[in-house]
Amino acid sequence: MRDAGLRFLCRESFDLGRSHFDHPLGSRFEEMDCVVFFDDVLVPWERVFLLGDVDLLNGTAMTTHSAAHTAHQNAAKNLAKCEFVLGVALLMTETLGNAQLPHSEERLGELMMYTS
Repeated sequence: MRDAGLRFLCRESFDLGRSHFDHPLGSRFEEMDCVVFFDDVLVPWERVFLLGDVDLLNGTAMTTHSAAHTAHQNAAKNLAKCEFVLGVALLMTETLGNAQLPHSEERLGELMMYTS
C-alpha cells in the first residue's frame, strides 16, 4: 500500500518518446533525477538511523570517507562520458573530412584536454 504523504518530484525526461535511431543514448540510458517528499509519513523506528545528532551527521563524511568515494565515482563517470564524446567527435570530423581545419582542431584539442 502506498503512503499518501510520500511524493516523488522528477524532472522532465530528456527522452520524451523519441526514436532509438535518432536518440540512441537519451532514449535508452537516461539517469532520472528525483526528489522525495515525506509529508506526515510514518517511518518505522527500526528504519531511523539518525535523528537530532548534528555532530554525528556532520562527521559522517570524514568518518566513512564517503566524500572520496563520491569524488572517485564522479570522476570515473565523467571520464567515460568525455571519452565517448571525444570518440564521436573524432569519427565525425574524420567522416566529414574537416579534422584539419583550425576550428575543428581547436575543439578536438579541447575535448582531448578534458579527457586527459
